[in-house]
Amino acid sequence: MFPVDIDKYSLEVLQYRNPSVIDDDVVTNAALGLVGESAELQKEVTKAMQQWLKLFEGSLNLTDASSNVSEMIKKIKFQDQNIPLEKIIRELGDVAYYFVDCCVAIGVRPSDVLSVNLCKLENRYPNGKFDAKASQNRCEVRE
Repeated sequence: MFPVDIDKYSLEVLQYRNPSVIDDDVVTNAALGLVGESAELQKEVTKAMQQWLKLFEGSLNLTDASSNVSEMIKKIKFQDQNIPLEKIIRELGDVAYYFVDCCVAIGVRPSDVLSVNLCKLENRYPNGKFDAKASQNRCEVRE
């Protein structure tokens, strides 16, 4: 991208105007063009908003399901409660469901997310196993 002088732009874009539109209809043509462009923009914005609303909802549900698993672990570890394995499995199923829901919301395959995560772990632990120092000194790629 580069800065554009609006006055020069105004003169240069005139060469792209449809020559069959007579001067009396230029404003009407431009107004109708703006209406059409704004409708296209509205569709794109609506689509993006729906996508991010789905992701937002999925992430909230994922957080809720994950917290349910954490709550069960807390009860087992610190409250000496016996939580049936089947109940934990059901909650982990909810975690998986909402993980997939988030992936679908942003148009990525769950397997791609897992692949990216595996690459991240391989880069973090190049010797192929956990290392406490590497776990603390993470070098994450940011865009």
